[in-house]
Amino acid sequence: MSTSAKEYLNSRELADLLGVSLRTVVNLRRRRQIPYIQMGHVIRYKRDAVEAALKSFTVEEIAFTSRKD
Repeated sequence: MSTSAKEYLNSRELADLLGVSLRTVVNLRRRRQIPYIQMGHVIRYKRDAVEAALKSFTVEEIAFTSRKD
């Protein structure tokens, strides 16, 4: 992470960073799939925590080898 990158993002900034809609960010938050901090009505996302949480959704490629019967 560069020193100029914001550590805490609002919902719109996170949506722009991830390349998804604001509604998608809200849905991820409501399903508790991404961590967030709420202070009253203000919601912020810690960039590192969100990136770590989203890594759990990564699908790894599986190499298949052909079997000889």
